[in-house]
Amino acid sequence: MLEDWKLVQEMRQNARKTEAQPQLRRSHTHTHTWQRHAPGRYKCNVDASFFSDHNKVGIGMCIPDSDGSFILARTTWFSLLC
Repeated sequence: MLEDWKLVQEMRQNARKTEAQPQLRRSHTHTHTWQRHAPGRYKCNVDASFFSDHNKVGIGMCIPDSDGSFILARTTWFSLLC
């Protein structure tokens, strides 16, 4: 999961560099729309917070049903050795 986060950050940084150089801009438009998952299936939404001053990471997870109603959630944190 941490490797995925690092990859996204790298992609964002590269996108900022491209935006700073108009000649490299691309005309691709990405539109993301929410799609309901199939009944009987579940999706886990995950987010993380990084607290460098305390050397900790907080993680939150939420599982909704196919209607978006709450099923289960969890939060946790752990210390890192950075």
